Order: sequence, then structure tokens, then C-alpha cells
Amino acid sequence: MAAVQLIGTIYLGGSSEHMIKEIKSLRYLRNGDIQLSVILDDTEDGMVDVYVTGKGDRSPEGKELYNNAINNVYGGIEPFIELTKQELYERDLGQCYEKRSESYGSESDPLRMEYEYEKEVGTEESIAEAKQKWIDKVQEIKARYPKPEANTIKG
Repeated sequence: MAAVQLIGTIYLGGSSEHMIKEIKSLRYLRNGDIQLSVILDDTEDGMVDVYVTGKGDRSPEGKELYNNAINNVYGGIEPFIELTKQELYERDLGQCYEKRSESYGSESDPLRMEYEYEKEVGTEESIAEAKQKWIDKVQEIKARYPKPEANTIKG
């Protein structure tokens, strides 16, 4: 992917200023605007903001995003596709599992390994403590990335 070509900063979600690391996941919306994911480099986890731009965008940054997007600077733009409720649910569920998996790998798996180690060499107290830390982290991740509600899907 080409380096991000954009005025050095962008204002997203109010007046806060952010440096852009990457722009990806471009998709046309029903009205012809373009939705894109902007990954910011001034946060620990590379915060992702969803930004929408179009021909009528008035900000210099938005105009530049739009022009770069339609000129394929950030890669191709996915066409607008109307998804069924079931497809939306499956997409959202897949995204939930993907985010959980990433978090498990970096956050809870090390605690699970610590628990496994304590089972081999630790005391009952240290084993119970390590197990609880692991379980608490898994629950925290599940709460952070809840599954979409299946009962809202009809036919």
C-alpha cells in the first residue's frame, strides 16, 4: 500500500488532532460517499476511526481523503453491497471473534501459560490466583467485544 498522502494531521471526532498511520477498508456507501478506516499512530493500540467522505466534503482533509480514495492511493474501493440481516449478523459476529482472538493472544494467553506453570510448581493459593487472573482477563475481553444479538435477526 502506498504511504499515506495526507495533510500531516486530521481532525476526527471533534477538535482533537491525530497523526495518520494507515488508511484502509474503503467502501462505497449507498449515497456514493466513501467510508474508510483511519488508523492513528498516536495511540498505544493504533486506534481505528471510521471516516466518511464524499464529493461535498468541506474540510481540506476530507477533500484530500476523497480525492486520494477515488484515485486509488489507498487501494481499491469496495462497491456498495446491500447485506441481509443474517449477513450483517454473521459479519459482526466474525469481527467480534477476530477482535477477541487478537486480544486473547496478546492478553489472556500469557496469563493462561502462567496458570499452567503454576499448576506444575505452585502452591494451591498461587494456582488459584493465576487461574482467577486468567479467567478475569477472558471475561474482560468478552465484555469488551460482545457478540451481536442473534434474536434481532429475522428471516
